Amino acid sequence: MSQVKNQYSMQNPLTQYPTPPFGDQPQDAPGLGANTATQTRSW
Repeated sequence: MSQVKNQYSMQNPLTQYPTPPFGDQPQDAPGLGANTATQTRSW
């Protein structure tokens, strides 16, 4: 008879799922005044 794994036991998601190599994802600084030069008004 095969061994049954308990589905409620603690599992580590870092080892459970594959980890693809993600590249850097640069983004703008947060806040309202961070990119006011590039914003245009539509009114």
